[in-house]
Amino acid sequence: MKKSFQYIVAGLTFIFLVIACTKEITEDLVVFFKVEFSETTIDAFVDNKEESSFTILGAGDIAAGDYQIKYNVTEGAGSYFLNDTEVTENEFVDLPEGPQYTIEYVATEIGANTVTITIKDELNREEEFILTYNVNDTDFTFDVVPSSIGTYVNGEIDLDLSITEISEATYDVQYIFKAPVDISTQGTGTVNIDGTLLDPETLVEIPVGDTTWQFEGVTIGMVEIEFIATSSLGVSKTKTLQIEVGDTPDFTFTATLDSDSIFTTNSGAVINFDITETVGASTYVMNYRTSNTGNVVYNGETYQAGDNIPIQAGTSIGTYVGTAEGTHNLDFRVDNSNTVTVSREASLVLNFRDPDGTPPVIELIGDSEITINVGDSFTDPGATASDDIDGDISTSITVSGTVDTNVPGVYTLVYSIEDSSGNTSSIERIVNVVDNIPPVIIITGDNPLIVQLGSAFTDPGATATDNVDGNISSQIEVTGSVNVNVVGDYVLTYTVSDAAGNGASETRTVNVISDNPPVITILGDNPFQLDFGEVFADPGATASDDIDGDISSQIQASGTVDVNTLGEYIITYSVSDSSGNTTEVTRTVNVVDNTSPVITLEGTNPFLVNVGNVFNDPGANASDNVDGNLTSEINTSGTVDVNTPGDYILTYTVEDSSGNTATITRTVRVIDNVAPVITLIGSSSITIPQGGSFTDPGATASDNIDGNLTSQIATTSNVNLNIPGTYTIRYNVQDAAGNSATEVVRTIIVESNINFNRATGVLTAPANATVVVSMNSGGTGSGNAVIDARSQANTNLGIGITCWGLTGGVQCLDSDGDGVDETSGFTFSMPADGIANFTGSHTPDGTSINSGTSFSIQVSGETFNGNMGPGDGIPQ
Repeated sequence: MKKSFQYIVAGLTFIFLVIACTKEITEDLVVFFKVEFSETTIDAFVDNKEESSFTILGAGDIAAGDYQIKYNVTEGAGSYFLNDTEVTENEFVDLPEGPQYTIEYVATEIGANTVTITIKDELNREEEFILTYNVNDTDFTFDVVPSSIGTYVNGEIDLDLSITEISEATYDVQYIFKAPVDISTQGTGTVNIDGTLLDPETLVEIPVGDTTWQFEGVTIGMVEIEFIATSSLGVSKTKTLQIEVGDTPDFTFTATLDSDSIFTTNSGAVINFDITETVGASTYVMNYRTSNTGNVVYNGETYQAGDNIPIQAGTSIGTYVGTAEGTHNLDFRVDNSNTVTVSREASLVLNFRDPDGTPPVIELIGDSEITINVGDSFTDPGATASDDIDGDISTSITVSGTVDTNVPGVYTLVYSIEDSSGNTSSIERIVNVVDNIPPVIIITGDNPLIVQLGSAFTDPGATATDNVDGNISSQIEVTGSVNVNVVGDYVLTYTVSDAAGNGASETRTVNVISDNPPVITILGDNPFQLDFGEVFADPGATASDDIDGDISSQIQASGTVDVNTLGEYIITYSVSDSSGNTTEVTRTVNVVDNTSPVITLEGTNPFLVNVGNVFNDPGANASDNVDGNLTSEINTSGTVDVNTPGDYILTYTVEDSSGNTATITRTVRVIDNVAPVITLIGSSSITIPQGGSFTDPGATASDNIDGNLTSQIATTSNVNLNIPGTYTIRYNVQDAAGNSATEVVRTIIVESNINFNRATGVLTAPANATVVVSMNSGGTGSGNAVIDARSQANTNLGIGITCWGLTGGVQCLDSDGDGVDETSGFTFSMPADGIANFTGSHTPDGTSINSGTSFSIQVSGETFNGNMGPGDGIPQ
């Protein structure tokens, strides 16, 4: 192989200036390529394309024409194809765009083909490679042989296909029907494979060697079939057959013997012939062959082997006479008389022998006396029998006598044989059925049997059965003992014998051990329920052992509990005692969510809404220790009628993923806080004369909810018409919601009509009003004062009173003559006209009475005071 080259142009400065200018300059600076073939030794087949691939390395991008290729076949013969175009040998051709390429070599000569491949670049640098092709032959032989050159309508013959190959390949076969040349009548048929119709031009892969197809005639005439076999190496072979389909009907033929196949020489063996025509009808000829000497008698005529015997369809009888001793193999053939011959064959085997006087020889197989154990199965070894004429006649031996293997005793079997000439022989065999089988002891329970130290031991015992005596368990004897208080291995031996003296024994090992495992007691609940997030403190467990005592400290606990993840966790407690006995128990810890979500109301509770206003539910928030924010899961039930005062309940409910629910309620109170309004009827201030009459004009009351509340107005009054003054009437009302109206007050002014004129002594007051008059002296002495009251009609209204002054008081005389001094005053009722006239006199005593005497007039709550004296008081 030529070497690759690398060129470096001197003048690095020049390289750096022009290295990027043109592809040609770059390639002149550094050029290197290498060719790698996928393989250089290749297996191929003659006249078949075989691919070879190669890669050009180290040249960067390769455009079409950058590289060329040529080849030279130095051994063998063949040519290359590039892109399905054949390349002329020893001429360079351009390679397409690379760097991977595939070329195909077609060898035309079998054997070793050696080819030199040359790759050239644009600078005419070349690489050479040698490829070797091991070219194998692709030829094979193909033949189709019919089992008959003709058949008939619905008749079938075999087509034997055979392939012999040189090089390993697979083979597909198809067929086509062709029109026969120079045949006036063209028949039809079908090709079948094991009863399945094969359509023309259907490819069927067949193995190397022999394959059998079938041809079936359909219509009368000549059928020409061309078979084409094509190998996977691209080679095809053909075979053409012509098969005549005739009009021959079908039939069956049988030949059977009327009696046994052994006959006496020169006697006749009756043969039953049967020809059954299954399609159409014909006449038939029979001939036969024999392996010995003899003749066939049919319809009174004697025929030798090879003679044509006319035979009718249906059932008929013939006779074969064997003239020589030995086996006679007879082959019969029946042919029809139609255009295409159909043949049917049948064969018989007959044995002829000369008259015989020698009895057969019978021999026992095995011993003439056989001993077997009672209960065993007995298979008769049998016997053989041979005869000088009949040969081996063992299958004809008859045996008399029986053997009861379940009952000990001596039994006789007699073997008898008779040859075909009636000669007989016999022989006897003695069979002794004996009991030499010992009983079988079966240990009941475990063996070895484990017994805990100190526990009671009860021998489970054993059972014994005998093939003859049956159940003999009651006869078992036991030896040996067990001390359950001492650890150890003890052996009990069970022995028994049957009636025949056959003995048997078995042993049981009793192991007294202390292998009680420790007992673990789980403390606390199991299963243990733990709320989500709750700290898990394992309650632990205790362990005790019947030998080691308390071994709680040796308990090993395994398993973890994630209290922040709901689920079921297993804690395993295990402990081993000093004997290696291990106990393991588990506690199930269920981390559950038993905590209900928490709902927090937004806004106030209760929530007040004025009647008629819009109600917007402030809602609520919900959170859960596991699920987090559940606000969006809250369900709200309940309604609020803002037009009707009252308490309404809204229920907020939420459920977490564990099914825990929470509920909270909000009371929405639709309230009426608008007070009723009271309106006075009439004036808010009324003036009434003293002693006059007065009727309250009242008031009205209305409420935004309750409507007219006038009838429910409550009034309070302090009006006294008899006493002058300013009085009030107060009006109040309350609606059903308890709202109180603003109190409304009406003022009543009672004007006084009482007057006392001191100058004239005239008193005006309401009729019948009570008037109280009193006097008081201003000092002591003999002076006196007199006061009198009269009506307009001069009627005396009050008794005149004469009083004088005393030290500390006033002394009044007995004016009315009742013997009692008067008081210092009097009382009377005002006359109907409401006018009373007062008169009085005053006699002063300069030394003992003041210059004036006082008086007091009281009427209807008013008091008039004065002095009786000059210029003041009651006129004198």
